[in-house]
Amino acid sequence: MSNYQEVEGIYFPFSMTQGLKGKPGQPITMSSIELNPKVDDKAFEFPEEVAPVAKAEVVPVTKDEGKN
Repeated sequence: MSNYQEVEGIYFPFSMTQGLKGKPGQPITMSSIELNPKVDDKAFEFPEEVAPVAKAEVVPVTKDEGKN
């Protein structure tokens, strides 16, 4: 982590590298950090109902049917 910058009195890393141990990582750079942003309550609502998915037919198998 590097490029620490102050945001509302707290220092945050604006650059970091993420990846698997022993492998090259992917750099991540933040252009801005906003603390406690206002989020519309609609972002947390469940989506409207969608058409139900077709149900698979369950066919019982007897003990003898599974033998070859």
